[in-house]
Amino acid sequence: MNKKTVLLSLGLLVLLGAGFYLVKNPKVSQDQEPLSNMEATFKKEDKMPEPYMDDPMPTDDTNVPNDTQVESTPPAAGEVKEFILEAGSFYYKPNVVKVSKGDKVKITINSVSMMHDLNIEAYNVKTAIAKAGTSASVEFVADKAGTFEIYCSIGQHRANG
Repeated sequence: MNKKTVLLSLGLLVLLGAGFYLVKNPKVSQDQEPLSNMEATFKKEDKMPEPYMDDPMPTDDTNVPNDTQVESTPPAAGEVKEFILEAGSFYYKPNVVKVSKGDKVKITINSVSMMHDLNIEAYNVKTAIAKAGTSASVEFVADKAGTFEIYCSIGQHRANG
């Protein structure tokens, strides 16, 4: 073999090896919470809690840590507790939603990348699919107490997170 062929073959092997590594080891950003670690907490309370807000909500999502929890203040009778979640590559932000048993709940997802939906099997809840740059919502009554997983059912999103 001549020198050119050997060098070309080695270069091709390096490129193939790098490509294989990138395909087998997709990198998830450090600030993203895996979908499988997300949960919604629905608890039974004897009395309605006093409304509070530890810190004001940031005006942009650059300061929102990935372990942010949203607790809704008690609604007036018949009102709906509303939550808006950012849906990105293998995460929802905030990743925990807390309501009380019996609450009427509306969750809206704003998809910032790819297609996403939101599912909570315990309540038989599923949004429509939201393409990147669009939103989807679902309303339901939190008629069970407990901690329940929130996940995206698109492709391998649940398995990857």
